[in-house]
Amino acid sequence: MVRKNSNWSWVFRKLLDLRSHLRRFLFSQIGDGRNTNAWEDAWLSCGPLSAFISYRFVHSCGFSTLTTVCDLIISWNGNWPDDWCQRFDMLQNSPLPLLTSDCDRVLWGDTYTLCSDFTVGKAWASLEGNHPVIPWSKLVWFSGHIPKHAFCLWLACQRRLPTQDRLHWKDEPPDMECSLMVDMMGMPSRWEQIVQVISDPNIRPKLLKQKLAVAATVYYIWQERNRRRFAATKRTAQDVTAVIQESISIRADWLASRPVVTYG
Repeated sequence: MVRKNSNWSWVFRKLLDLRSHLRRFLFSQIGDGRNTNAWEDAWLSCGPLSAFISYRFVHSCGFSTLTTVCDLIISWNGNWPDDWCQRFDMLQNSPLPLLTSDCDRVLWGDTYTLCSDFTVGKAWASLEGNHPVIPWSKLVWFSGHIPKHAFCLWLACQRRLPTQDRLHWKDEPPDMECSLMVDMMGMPSRWEQIVQVISDPNIRPKLLKQKLAVAATVYYIWQERNRRRFAATKRTAQDVTAVIQESISIRADWLASRPVVTYG
């Protein structure tokens, strides 16, 4: 077990903090038993032995905290001692595995019987759970999206952009003056309605450039709002439109020029 050091980076120390949370998804498939801790690792269907066997009892039986599964099985010739089975009933349904010449493998799963090789998808499903796909997700996260545009659109759809109606300084009411005086007669007046329109599978943009246009428009309108409010600079609607069109064109041309990779 690696112990944290205060001199290590914040990120690495936080990753180490996750060990206790992740450990319940890790199971050991025994090969030669040399890389699996007999007490702390989950290598039996009943779970880690340390969950119901104290280290005081472990030491009284002549073992240590560093005992491996290989050490345990060899010392008992492959069978649980009768007194252990009498003392711990769960061991009767968890026979000791046979040792092989293969290395131990660590598997991932929600339970011992459902564990398999690790994949990011399985880890995500275990940690976050399965949630229904929100209707606007494919408009935000599509193949070829521009990351900063998608992130800004995602925040907007989540109502997490720090607009004035969400900012309160010292309990004072925000100044609700709009920095962008633009004609929106062709679109719904409320953001929830706009999201509803772009989420409707019968209406929402389907072509790549249309999807790029939605995200780029939200991003550059948000950028222009911040320029006007905090930098006291202003671009015309035509200038902003030109920037949006250029961004879309550059991205679309780059995507079209990428080589197609095939796997035979």
